[in-house]
Amino acid sequence: IIIVGGLAAFLVLDEIDAGTLTVLRVTPVPLSTLFGYRAATVMAVTTVYVIATMSFSGILEPGLVLVLIPVGLLAGLSAVVSMLLILALASNKIQGLAAVRALGMLIAGLPCLPWFIDSEWNLAFGVLPPYWAAKAFWVASDHGTWWPYLVVGVVYNLAVAWTLFRRFLAKHT
Repeated sequence: IIIVGGLAAFLVLDEIDAGTLTVLRVTPVPLSTLFGYRAATVMAVTTVYVIATMSFSGILEPGLVLVLIPVGLLAGLSAVVSMLLILALASNKIQGLAAVRALGMLIAGLPCLPWFIDSEWNLAFGVLPPYWAAKAFWVASDHGTWWPYLVVGVVYNLAVAWTLFRRFLAKHT
């Protein structure tokens, strides 16, 4: 999530530094269209990445490959949130690098900690957008009902992404 989201954030920061977003204001293409393209690319790459790494890792149980598709899409949505969070914290590529380093553990490591907590208190980690994809996968691996975590994760990630996207638009229009 942090790798793909961080790379996408650097592409956008590079476009900001190059003045591409300023040029877009005088074209018929709205900024939201460019961002939609970036978000779709981030989601697609993250989904493929999740499916490929889990499939080739040797730890995936048979029958869970189809579950990886919606979980991968949710992870992709979390990568979009990561990208937007980096863009909210950074105004240039140097600040972006600092933001990626600061958010790395928060996005990559902390959502895995609840796996070691065997109680409902692990839901407290739900404030972290990547938690929901990880939780859905863990529950699916235990052959439990995983789709509620997927639905909550989609709703939560969309709410966070929308809020951060509105901030991005306000900052760059």
